[in-house]
Formats: sequence, structure tokens, C-alpha cells
Amino acid sequence: MNPFILETQNLCKSFGGLDVLKGIHFGLKPSEVHCFIGSSGSGKSTLLRCLNFLERPNHGTVLFHQKVISPETKSILHLRQKVGMVFQHFHLFPHLTVLENIIEAPLRVKNLPRRQAVFEAQNLLEKIGLSEKENEYPARLSGGQKQRVAIARSLAMKPEVLLFDEPTSALDPENVESVLSLIKQLAVEGMTMVIVTHEMNFAKAVGHKISFLSDGEILESGTPTELFENPKEKRTQDFLSSIL
Repeated sequence: MNPFILETQNLCKSFGGLDVLKGIHFGLKPSEVHCFIGSSGSGKSTLLRCLNFLERPNHGTVLFHQKVISPETKSILHLRQKVGMVFQHFHLFPHLTVLENIIEAPLRVKNLPRRQAVFEAQNLLEKIGLSEKENEYPARLSGGQKQRVAIARSLAMKPEVLLFDEPTSALDPENVESVLSLIKQLAVEGMTMVIVTHEMNFAKAVGHKISFLSDGEILESGTPTELFENPKEKRTQDFLSSIL
């Protein structure tokens, strides 16, 4: 039996003549946290964006619950409802309040009754520690608060998988910990996640599996102990020695 909820087979992506992803084979199990690390330009964010077709792969297959996802069919709409994305730069709607940002997709995409959407959004705001900010606009929030709202907005769709693209890299140091703590809480609660991160200590703490991506290829994967304490590939060793 195939254990994977989300999977890629021989995934390739190029931009012009540049091969960014070169045959990625990847599988994500339910309740697993899989962290991708590597140098800038190694293909990490492109891989993440291909997982829910924000970028369309040139070759290869994406499967969700063992079903091939095709951008030409409604399966891609189903995928995007079930696989949420949290971006590096928040992407909140500036003209909507915090509460309105969170209820927008449940109202428009899932046709949730407004009263229910508001009730669930307020519960999420309590969960992320921002109940008092529901009527504020994004411009009046700190970076850490914006990112927590962005996470709540994704959670409002009740996704099966969350994708995080360097969720703390745009934050000031004092805002990083609140966001990392929230993601750690989601991991403890069993949320299935794929995280692209430069925070090695965070990857060690939260990841069940770590993959090192280099030049568009997964060079090495393993548990945090295996990858950080006993990397096998020289390129992995060189990368880790340069940042740890």
C-alpha cells in the first residue's frame, strides 16, 4: 500500500534553458514534517510551488492520495483546497481586516455560511494569539503578526497539507520565534507539512525528515540525526559546515 499523501515522480522544471528541478522523487506521509534545506538557487522554492501547481512542471507527475493531478482538470482546484501555501512575504489583502483576510477563502471557495466562517476564524485567531487584532488592517501589524495571520488564513480552509516557503526569512529576529513556535505547535498536533527553511535548528527540532537539495536534485535525505550529524554526501557536508 502506498503510504504517501503527496508525492512527486521524476518532477522536472526549467525556466528558459535553465534546469531548476532535475527529476525529483519525493513522498510525504500523513502527519509528517518534511524540511528542505540547501543554498539559495538550489530549487527549494520552485519545488514547493510545483507541489500545488503555482509553477507548472515541465515533466513528471504530482500525486495526491495516489491520484495524478492534472492542471487541465478540476483536480488542481481540489488540490489547492487541500494543500495550503504560506508564503515568505505573507500576501495578505491590504484592504481587508485580519478577520476578513481569514474568512475570504472559506466564504468564496467553500461557500461556508458567514456566521460559521467568522466563528471558526475567531477560534483560529485565539489559537495564534491575535484575538485582539481581528479588526486591524495588515499595515498595522508586525511582520510576525502578519505571518501568523497568513498561517491562520491557510488553516481556515482545513487543509490536509501545509507548504511553508521560508516562513521566517522576511521577519526581524524578534518576530521569528512566535512564528516558529506556532509551526511547532501544528507539528505536535499532527499537521502534515513541507517546509523550506534556512533555520537549521528549527529544521532539527520540527522535521521528521530532512532533504538537502542542490542544483535541482535531492542529494541526500534522512532523519535530522542522520543528516545533521552524519551526512554522507560531500556537498551536504560542505553546506552544513558553512552554516553550523
